[in-house]
Amino acid sequence: MPFDAKSAWERSKQLAPFPDHLNPYYEDILSQYEQAYSIAEIGRSKGYDPNYNVEPRTVFDLADRVNEMLGLDQFEGLAERLRVLLKTTSKEKAAINISQEIALGKFGRMDTAKALEYGVRAGLAVITDGVTVAPIQGIYTVSVKQNDDNSSYASVSYAGPMRSAGGTEAAFSLVIADLTAKKLGLSSYRAREEEIGRYTEELRVYEREVGNFQYRVTDEDVRSAISNLPVEIDGVETDPVEVVVHRNLSRVGTDRVRGGALRVLNDGVVGRAHKLEKKLASLNVSGWEWLELLGGGTQQSSNETEHAGAHFEEVISGRAVLSSPGRMGGFRLRYGRSFNTGLSTIGIHPALPTLLDFPVVVGTQVKVDQPGKAATIAFVDSIEGPTVLLRDGSVRRIDSAEQAEEVRGELAKVIDLGDVLISFGDFLESNKNLPPSPYVVGWWAQDVENASLSLSKRQSPGEDRYYKEILERITADPFLGISAREALTLSKELNVPLYPRFSYRLDRLSGAELLEVRRASHYASDHVEIDITSHPVKLLLERTLLPHRVEGSVARVEGDDAIILAHLFALDSAVPPSEDYRDAADMIRGLSGIRIGRQTTATVGVRVGRPEKAMLRHLKPPVHTLFPVGPGGGPSRNLITAVGKGETVEVDIVNLVCPSCGVRRTSIRCDQCGEAT
Repeated sequence: MPFDAKSAWERSKQLAPFPDHLNPYYEDILSQYEQAYSIAEIGRSKGYDPNYNVEPRTVFDLADRVNEMLGLDQFEGLAERLRVLLKTTSKEKAAINISQEIALGKFGRMDTAKALEYGVRAGLAVITDGVTVAPIQGIYTVSVKQNDDNSSYASVSYAGPMRSAGGTEAAFSLVIADLTAKKLGLSSYRAREEEIGRYTEELRVYEREVGNFQYRVTDEDVRSAISNLPVEIDGVETDPVEVVVHRNLSRVGTDRVRGGALRVLNDGVVGRAHKLEKKLASLNVSGWEWLELLGGGTQQSSNETEHAGAHFEEVISGRAVLSSPGRMGGFRLRYGRSFNTGLSTIGIHPALPTLLDFPVVVGTQVKVDQPGKAATIAFVDSIEGPTVLLRDGSVRRIDSAEQAEEVRGELAKVIDLGDVLISFGDFLESNKNLPPSPYVVGWWAQDVENASLSLSKRQSPGEDRYYKEILERITADPFLGISAREALTLSKELNVPLYPRFSYRLDRLSGAELLEVRRASHYASDHVEIDITSHPVKLLLERTLLPHRVEGSVARVEGDDAIILAHLFALDSAVPPSEDYRDAADMIRGLSGIRIGRQTTATVGVRVGRPEKAMLRHLKPPVHTLFPVGPGGGPSRNLITAVGKGETVEVDIVNLVCPSCGVRRTSIRCDQCGEAT
């Protein structure tokens, strides 16, 4: 079916309305998508491919993805029902509800096993956002088996691709299967003693012969989990390695190791037992309280799970280390997303590559220590940019790539790299703790809005408009939307911290260090002069990232920066400040009555990655040739083996006939008359 950008735009506005100022952006994306899709349709119509249709299907939300992914078009009304659930409840609760409703026949009747399978696949697709192959290929089948007392129970058979779902989601698929099976009137799985032993043996055989899991779990936890699981974890064989003791079990279909099932058990049920137990408690799910008795897993040190700072162990010449973890001047962690960032795509300021002589560009793969593993670079100009030291000693903050080009010839060094924008989703996906956030413009705008609302009863209409106008300017331009005098006025009248741009990095200094800078400063009519004959004073200024020009033995601070500095330091006061302040922030508040938000927080380690180091994936067993030799070449498709047998090799390649010519063809369109075969 041809893609129509106009109807797609109307549908997307209906499902997920956009702000008015973003409408042209999304309309343009859909228009370009329509052009690309039409080109693909023209190419497919020529008959050079095995199919005339363009396979990728267009979806607009999670409900569409689940519906198209699992081919649930026969279930009329399912997508609409899922949208309602996702709007009114959590994603996990929606997954459980839609699974149960499918199984109970709300969208169409079917036998118990098939109903259970469709329900579990749909539930897993919801909790994995419909973006992994786990619901399709990770679950091999869902069946109904018999306990020794002839009661029926649910059994979920997993395959290797279940790994893409993640440990917690994989384990949660068992919860979905359990709750859905109960709705269908099925009993709980009761494991036999030999099946419990089989899992324990199989797990250790896999670790010894095939590879490690993410977590190391104890035999006692494995036995406890299998004994209590209300749903059987089964699976297809994934590797040609067999167990020795627990063989030929009637309810287990293979003696070989089942990698998918083992991963769900080890890294899901046991390894993430505590996380799963908390999630189920919040959902009021009963029957899984035994999870709190499990010890959980210990993270193994492997290629997949590196310890802190390990991403610097493989640094080679030619691959730049941009920022070291915790080192002053490195990338400051900032939470958020832009249009071009998201999961595993981080943002840096576009001025930075110019200053660093382009060690990174858009699309460069880097390794980061928080939240870990690899990411891709994108440019975001709405975050704080780098600060540079020029050859004449001046310090300048760079807000654009054009400014970076201007100062490039005078650059001495980059003293601060600015922000790195990382989405909360990356930390959630990696299950990592969130380091503290700096006090950025977004927090400040919220504080101003909340404070102005609380004062609304005492405000005149003019004052109310004043605050709203400032918030609008900040939204339009986070960096230059407010003057120094406005920032000071707002901070005093609303009792909010100072506008972040004017807080610099003053919180890097101790109270004594800030006092030393103040003693060297004096306020002229329109600027502040700081005596830098004392070497530490100049270094302290650079550490705070305060913009200034150097003229001989004086650092000159001008414009809005001078107004802010004079006020924070109370340079017009003849009373000497006390030396009893805890830190710089405490001293500034004591001198000026103004609070400054925390600016110095986590520094993220970033180095250029090594994408060429990706390991070659070998087929098991290795295939010698892709020439079609049928079973004559053995499991490795060996052409020499097939020829050596001296037998004729017969292979079905294609069986197409042109209806006009009556001749057999190998393509879907006749190369003589052009008729479809």
